[in-house]
Amino acid sequence: MFYIKPTKNAIGFQLWGSREDLSELYDSFSIFFNDQIYDSDLEFDSCDKIISGVLYEIRKAFNDSRLKRNSGHLSGSESVYYGCCLSWVQGIFLFRPLDTSKVYCQLIN
Repeated sequence: MFYIKPTKNAIGFQLWGSREDLSELYDSFSIFFNDQIYDSDLEFDSCDKIISGVLYEIRKAFNDSRLKRNSGHLSGSESVYYGCCLSWVQGIFLFRPLDTSKVYCQLIN
């Protein structure tokens, strides 16, 4: 299960999840956005760079190099949760191209 929590000064958010959840999220986005079909399109170039930065943070989180808690914020379970801090701009760039890319992939198929 994923959850987000605003940062202290509300500049961004913390993305939290289990190691498996963050790993699956990383794999899903890295396969989708690090694709050769976007190399020729300048519209995707800048988005790809921002998303690569987000994927780097997510990868570092589940590799135990970022935030870590022994219990979740929402439940008292004793699972280990890993997290990373992202800005709101990164969040927008992470989810907006997803919609655009979905339409683009439907057009080429």
